[in-house]
Amino acid sequence: MIRMNAYGWWLLLLLVSTCAVGVTAVDRSKFRTCQQTSFCRRHRGNHSSRLYEYKLIADSVHFHAPHEASSAEHPADTDPDEKEKKSVWQSLQRRLLGQHHVHNGDNGKLDPYVRGPPPTLTGTVYNVADETSSGSHEELLFSVSAMSDGLVRVRLTERYGVAGSAHEHARVTYDDLVLEHKEWTSASHAQWLRPEDPQTTATLESLVPSGSHVSNYMGLKYGDGVDSSNTPTLDWILLIQLQPFAVGLYQANDIGSGAKVVLNAEQMMHFETRRHKDGASEPDTT
Repeated sequence: MIRMNAYGWWLLLLLVSTCAVGVTAVDRSKFRTCQQTSFCRRHRGNHSSRLYEYKLIADSVHFHAPHEASSAEHPADTDPDEKEKKSVWQSLQRRLLGQHHVHNGDNGKLDPYVRGPPPTLTGTVYNVADETSSGSHEELLFSVSAMSDGLVRVRLTERYGVAGSAHEHARVTYDDLVLEHKEWTSASHAQWLRPEDPQTTATLESLVPSGSHVSNYMGLKYGDGVDSSNTPTLDWILLIQLQPFAVGLYQANDIGSGAKVVLNAEQMMHFETRRHKDGASEPDTT
């Protein structure tokens, strides 16, 4: 049992009193409440479920054959950062100024921050909710990069640099800091699965959930495996649901066990778009 003398009790009382004064001295006017913060206000009380409903536009999807994709070098992979080995600050400064934004025809500009092999599928995803979080039209660029080892990368970014888009510059991302993109190799073999293609309809129907219509789906079958006769085998299938937008990755020889990885199956994906600050001509890039 711990015993305290009079001095100890007085010291303890002083500490408690000091803490009490510190707590009561907090100026609440210096802290914003949820009602004063637009992000919190939009998403509290499950209100956000009414703000996000995504749809992949079927007519916007394009298949890039592996031999075409492998020959297309993304400007970000030839960034002077790699050749000149400039300082981190110089690299960040250049990117924030948007000096490496390359025009890509009607599709706007190629994102200078994307690293790794070019995509195998590209398209456009719309937020078709009646009331969007930004209060305006929200359009996202969708891409799928299929890798030789079975890895697949699904990327969603804000459309920018074209007439009608809200943004002139790409949103700053840091692929080169968090991804080992130099070790990636695009799959040499890929097949676009479409409901209107008689050669791929049967494969799609084997993946589509019971009660769903195959016309609301498309997919990508890919891989660099080979069978005993050295014939290429496509070992992986990425199933894409158009509306509501969702993605599932299946192993081609084990479809019955279900998807190995799913994206947005419960429709909980919320993409927070950039917003203009009051009086600003260009929104934040982060």
